[in-house]
Amino acid sequence: MSASDLSIRETILGILKSKDALKEGKIHTSDFRTTVLDLGYHFGHPTIENILVHCVISSDGFVSYAGLEKQLTR
Repeated sequence: MSASDLSIRETILGILKSKDALKEGKIHTSDFRTTVLDLGYHFGHPTIENILVHCVISSDGFVSYAGLEKQLTR
């Protein structure tokens, strides 16, 4: 992973955490999508795909980012 990729992933994690009003470790998929698009990325971009590998998307439309956070703290 490049330093740039790491920086992007850390930035996205920070934004996801800031949008998690209840501090439950998850946000709605629409908030995730908005975050990605606001940063100029798209689904299918390798960095975004790598982020999603570490997240769990629930059937009720939430993205749990705990796996991403755990992976980035290593």
